[in-house]
Amino acid sequence: MLLTEVGFFSWNDVSKRYEAVVTVSNAGTGTFEVRNAFIDPAVIEIVADGCSETTVIPGGSCPITVGSNPCMNDAALVIEDTTVETPHRVELHYDRCVE
Repeated sequence: MLLTEVGFFSWNDVSKRYEAVVTVSNAGTGTFEVRNAFIDPAVIEIVADGCSETTVIPGGSCPITVGSNPCMNDAALVIEDTTVETPHRVELHYDRCVE
């Protein structure tokens, strides 16, 4: 399982919050299932979860969008899956917000 580096949190005019996308990718040779994703501590929210309860095939990926308003709290996206290394943590730092 590979997790992309979280890019800049960008202002979303529709949702009126700062958002960033984390991409979960499968660079291995077998499939795995993403069981659950959550924020720790719960100071921001998952806006869209295209991964939980999803099987990721080799070469496949799925997105998880996180967001907050205002752009000020740090947290981690925690992903539980069927790999040996579970859970995975993606640190979310809000010092890189742009409008």
